Amino acid sequence: MTYLTLDYDDRLGERFLQPDAIALSDEAIAWSATHSQTVNPADPWSTYLHLLAWIGVREWLQMRSPRLALPAWDPATLPPHPPTLQIGDAIAHLVAIACLEDGTVEIPRQMVATQDASDSSVCILVEVLDELEQIQVRGFLPQITLMRAIQTANLDLDADDTYSVPVDWFDLDPDRLLLQTDVGTLGAIAAAAPDLTALSRPAINAALWFRDQLDQVAQDLAWMLLPSFSYSPALRSLRSPLEQLDGILSDLTRHRDVTIPTTARSAAHDFCVDEAFLRLYVIIWELPSASDESDWNLLAILSPQPDSLMPLGTCLQIRDDQSLLTETILDQASSTFLYAQVAGVHHEQFLITVRSPNGIHLSLPPIAFMP
Repeated sequence: MTYLTLDYDDRLGERFLQPDAIALSDEAIAWSATHSQTVNPADPWSTYLHLLAWIGVREWLQMRSPRLALPAWDPATLPPHPPTLQIGDAIAHLVAIACLEDGTVEIPRQMVATQDASDSSVCILVEVLDELEQIQVRGFLPQITLMRAIQTANLDLDADDTYSVPVDWFDLDPDRLLLQTDVGTLGAIAAAAPDLTALSRPAINAALWFRDQLDQVAQDLAWMLLPSFSYSPALRSLRSPLEQLDGILSDLTRHRDVTIPTTARSAAHDFCVDEAFLRLYVIIWELPSASDESDWNLLAILSPQPDSLMPLGTCLQIRDDQSLLTETILDQASSTFLYAQVAGVHHEQFLITVRSPNGIHLSLPPIAFMP
């Protein structure tokens, strides 16, 4: 994917060919430029982008979800700042940016300080391509989820009274937003958003696995501590967690250049997300003291439970308390598992999230290493 710059003549065609881009009329551009000076004189550029987004998103919804019967844009009506749209019983807060490639989004304080926030309020991420006179809806996030995530991450306000949040907090599939608006259940999108507050939950202490122990958090969730494993290819029924893990580790070490020390310990957890019965393996080992300031390594492996299938499009993510660290998606029918790997220091926590092809997220308790 390419992004807007001021010297990209060879990429202009790609932007014009985006099927979901909404062309802005000359009238809309002139109107936004004029009113940006009066709505918010302190920051006319941001206001200009938001006014264009307000016009463009309305047209996008009218085209993609005509049953909403949104009223046409009325140049005589000025929206609040930042602008909102009424979608049925829900309020859509617009977050306009000039370039998605920046990786962060500026969220005005008043957008997450409102007293009337509800589960059906949603923030819509809009990329305004000013040079191309287009907007593109890029993603969405329930307002409640955004508010809780900012609190959990202890984000500080920037000098301009905004919060800088990662783009990957948003669900970057606008079609899922359209699905909810079409069936009149916009509030249900909260169930399809990642649980960004999960890092505030009690963590599983993986350091105890080296003492053949599971902490109370893992026990309560029926995690299974596995004995020390071998890489023997002599698989039997493939039904027990250890035997299934044996086969996966054999594949990883032989064909995917993953090195796992024999001192590593592992645990497994069976769960269901969006009617798919899955099994997560977490493998932990300590790193040498001279290994780039990291103390331990976490390898997460996602596979189907016996007699089950993992749907194409299933996604495995690992986050820390700041951002998404790694993500892998099942995109080949011949693949039978996903894996992701990160390294951390003592007491650092990692959040493992599984996302179904339909966008339903399941966040497991954070994994920490606290010797």
